[in-house]
Amino acid sequence: MDQNLLNQILATLTNVHGTTLYDMVLQTLRSHDVRHSHHRASILDRMPDLFNLLSEQSLQQLEAAVTTTAAATYQNEVQNLIQPQTGFHFTGNKTNLSQLETFSIAQMGVKI
Repeated sequence: MDQNLLNQILATLTNVHGTTLYDMVLQTLRSHDVRHSHHRASILDRMPDLFNLLSEQSLQQLEAAVTTTAAATYQNEVQNLIQPQTGFHFTGNKTNLSQLETFSIAQMGVKI
């Protein structure tokens, strides 16, 4: 990509629209518009390249971001999993020893 074109795009995003490249990428990934499908696929297909480039620039910053994202995703999944409607919700006043002894994380994974 031509450096001048990149500068124009970034300046337009910042100065005219008050947004960032991150905002544009996020909106592209969220979009269901068929006209954006090529760009969405391009971003997703090249994620490994992005991670490689980021790791070359700042490995510690990338590791911190990935760890934070993974922890937030894990926390969200666990919170969703323990909701009463999933059937895997244990409450202190309703759970008995038999339920705890027969609980299987593998079985839970199959049911999900």
